[in-house]
Amino acid sequence: MSFFAAFTPMLLLANLAGTILGLIWGALPGLSTTMAMALLVGLSFQMPYMVAIAFMLGVYNGSVFGGSISAILINIPGTPAAIPTQMAGHPLAKQGQGGLAIGVSITSSMIGNWAGIITLALLSPLIINVALSFSSWEFALLAFWGVIISGSLMTGDELPIKGWIAGILGMILATVGSEQMFGAVRFTFGNRNLYNGLSYVAVLIGLFGLTEMFTTLPGKQLTVIPEKIGKVFPPVKLMIKFWKTILMSSGIGLFTGIIPGAGSNVGSYVAYGIGEKMTKRKFSRGDLEGVVCS
Repeated sequence: MSFFAAFTPMLLLANLAGTILGLIWGALPGLSTTMAMALLVGLSFQMPYMVAIAFMLGVYNGSVFGGSISAILINIPGTPAAIPTQMAGHPLAKQGQGGLAIGVSITSSMIGNWAGIITLALLSPLIINVALSFSSWEFALLAFWGVIISGSLMTGDELPIKGWIAGILGMILATVGSEQMFGAVRFTFGNRNLYNGLSYVAVLIGLFGLTEMFTTLPGKQLTVIPEKIGKVFPPVKLMIKFWKTILMSSGIGLFTGIIPGAGSNVGSYVAYGIGEKMTKRKFSRGDLEGVVCS
């Protein structure tokens, strides 16, 4: 299919419908991108194959970004990739600038998506060769790299060992269940309910959703987010101000996307952590540049 054929009315309509459904799905805490793709694929069974592909691509992109809406407005990430957006964006919602944070997030995401589309169209053979060259030790190195990033991102320069411990605990929890290659059962203690491992969404909601509830409910003065979230469309001058950050984050997203098994979840964390190093400053809570990176 040619490039211009992708802009036919039927494909655009299917993509728009998928994007809207994905946005709604991703904005609901606990419903991940994987779940959205699995459950909404049933709607595409009667569609022509090109229309179905356009629909599912819309669902994927919409659900990945939709998690940022709940992350910014209610401090509960809808998808795992929205956690860095939550850290930088929710304080803006408390200040009445939630709409601006959402607008900056979706604009920078759109630019990053187009960078990925253009790169995929031009460099597909090279990307495939890089992906196929990954073996066991590269995946192991990637896992330890994630633990190191956890320490640097969560605690900064103060005491990164806390983040490293949390990352190692996460790796231990990920080993629960049946091993994917040979089917060996690990750390289930005879409980058949653990054969499929711990639900990623359940762990995510427990860590961030319940934590937000427990820290908010005991307080005498509850945090109230202003009903007016402000303007959503970011000024052009503001996006021009962050052009270096947008390009850097797009490049990091492209690199992590090429790596098998490292998707948007890994890319958002890596971009947030490396963004702090390259801009030579610590992103504060309520930092628009941190929203752009994540």
